[in-house]
Amino acid sequence: MTDRPAFPPADDRGINMRDYFAAKAMTWFLTALTKEAMLDDPSLLRQFAADHAYKMADAMMKARGE
Repeated sequence: MTDRPAFPPADDRGINMRDYFAAKAMTWFLTALTKEAMLDDPSLLRQFAADHAYKMADAMMKARGE
């Protein structure tokens, strides 16, 4: 279930698990790719990280059986 909140607050407007995993993955992609200078164009780096962060999040959700 991809829309289950990761941190459900009292009013149920928490971030969902897929978005939480994507945010964690995006942080890693941006850090690793910037550190290694693998992509010099900042706009390409952001787009790559955003695209692949959700692919990674989907893989994490699949690994969880969701």
